[in-house]
This record gives sequence, C-alpha cells and structure tokens, in this order.
Amino acid sequence: MSTLEGSLRDDLGPKAPRATAVLPPLKLIIDNFPQGEALECTSPVHPHFPERGLRAFPIMRELWIEQDDFMEVPSKCYFRFYPLIGEAPGSRVRRSAPVRPPVQRPEPGPRQQGLQGALNPNALEVVTAYLKPGMSAALPDQRFQFERHGYFVADRVESKPGRPVLNRITTLKDSWTK
Repeated sequence: MSTLEGSLRDDLGPKAPRATAVLPPLKLIIDNFPQGEALECTSPVHPHFPERGLRAFPIMRELWIEQDDFMEVPSKCYFRFYPLIGEAPGSRVRRSAPVRPPVQRPEPGPRQQGLQGALNPNALEVVTAYLKPGMSAALPDQRFQFERHGYFVADRVESKPGRPVLNRITTLKDSWTK
C-alpha cells in the first residue's frame, strides 16, 4: 500500500494545483484587526513551478482554522491557537463541502485477506470543510493537493457546480513520524 501511495504522490505532485481546505473548520476572530479591512496575501500555485504564478487570499478579522489547530487549555509546548485568559473559542463555520477519506485502508494488517479486509470501514465518513474561494467551480475528476491534508479529486458523479464533493486519494508523506 505504501508503494501505491508513494506512486500516487509522485504522479500528482507536479500536476495537482495547491489549494487550501480547512477540515473541520473553526471560526477565529482577531480582535485587534480592523473590522471590514482585508490584507491581501499571495502563495505560489505550485511551490516547485514558480512560472505557474501566485494565488491570492485575504487575511481578515474573521478566519477559519482547523479545529485541531486550537486548544482551549493548551498543553506545554503547544504552538498553535489558544484563547487568552477569559476568552472562548469562536463559533463553528457553516458546512460547505463534503470530503471523504480513501476507500482502502492506509496499512492493511497481516490478518486481512481479500478485498473486504482491505476496505477502509470509514470510507463513507463525510467530513465537512471550508474551501478557498473558487473551489466551488471544481470540475468532476479534477485533482488538487490540499495543503497539510493530501491529494483530493472532485467526485465524478456527486460533485456539482457550486457544491463540490471531494474524495481523498492519499495523504501527504508524513515526515514528522520519523
């Protein structure tokens, strides 16, 4: 399975445009950022191909972050978001796009035999996401790399204009486990 996933990453890496998805989302309000203002930022469409240009995104008073990037009571050495004393977390974002994990198990165990043992029991689990502007126009079978998450494809049957349904092809290579 790891060989297949590695081959998928090798194939999709240079082809798939980068995009941002927040899975599952949590609203973050920056109290000292002026209401109604936005700071335009850019990021490469693909970090290894600068000729593909830049994509723009705004930083505003209200942002969406991943729930895993927030801890109400941070542990020691926690370097993500947490409330200041007396603050509470922001509200959850409205759901905008279903995202599904891969059908196959990431690491089939030695006891699993046949196709049934290789299927991911959570393959039909749906996670909702907040996607970057423009992703609602994703075409069926269009592939993307969502930063921090992996490679995804717009479902060829269920994905519709204005309502994308995305299936995860494979995760990114995890360099943190080494």
